Amino acid sequence: MPGWVCVGHPDPDDQVQVTLEFDGEELDISRCHRMVALAPLTIAVGDAPLKTQFGSRAPSGSSAAGPKPRPHIGSTGVIVVKERGPAGRSLGQIKVRLTRSLEVCGSRIALLEVGESRNYCVSPVRDAAIRSYEAWKAARDRNPRNIGMTPSDMFAMWILHDAPRPVVAVSYGSEEKGNLFPMDLVGPVTDGCYVLGLHSSSPALPIFRDAGRIAVSEMPVQAKDAVYALGKNHREDFREVRKLPLPVARSPLFGIPVPEQALCVRELVVEQVENLGSHHLLATSVKSLENKSGGPRMTHIHRLYQQYLMRQGRAL
Repeated sequence: MPGWVCVGHPDPDDQVQVTLEFDGEELDISRCHRMVALAPLTIAVGDAPLKTQFGSRAPSGSSAAGPKPRPHIGSTGVIVVKERGPAGRSLGQIKVRLTRSLEVCGSRIALLEVGESRNYCVSPVRDAAIRSYEAWKAARDRNPRNIGMTPSDMFAMWILHDAPRPVVAVSYGSEEKGNLFPMDLVGPVTDGCYVLGLHSSSPALPIFRDAGRIAVSEMPVQAKDAVYALGKNHREDFREVRKLPLPVARSPLFGIPVPEQALCVRELVVEQVENLGSHHLLATSVKSLENKSGGPRMTHIHRLYQQYLMRQGRAL
């Protein structure tokens, strides 16, 4: 059955290759794409690959060959997830549509919504059976606390989780009045821009809008139980962080409480907030980056991908 697996990975963006195919061009977005909303499933992509491959077309009648124009709103393409290497096998593909473009921190962020997908980590028969069952289950879900993803979005999200998605500890405020909770709809899209997809009902949303200072800590996989235990903090705006069952230190620039076990700490300033439906996109600028130690990061992958690796004797 589908589900999630927590694994450790020293460089999550290097596990698989993720490409975006637009108008015959293949762009490597392995290190600059992040899921930022679930309903509809929305992917933020930094503009570095687009700058490399796209620009202004040469004027009509000119003999000069120029790069192709950037994709425009409504453009469609395909995201392909595949194993690394010259003959990397395709693990899945997802149709996408460009719905919005943002200017943040001197960079452009493209927002893509997903469509149909194909998952090659399972046989066609098993894939069809799983999809039928999950669609049947989703149609009968009456839990108001569930986000309510469409089956199409959910199946695409499974494929995107062939790339390990870091689970980070997000914190703000002080040890006396602050908060610390886990998130996984996060990540850098350019060297200076980091995005977070925060649930639209989160009590932290107005705090981020007003205060605008956040610390994001990448955690070792050995800390997963402590990180999961922080999940209940999503329901609170403030609490006394120093009383959490997790040793904390202070971030170097803003003095925000961060876990002592953190492998890497980024301090961020919120530059722009966009409503994407189930989640709000927080586009932030990176003000400091402290790499404290190496080691496997705490990440989530999809169980169907882990089973695919298990059949080959190379599970994460």
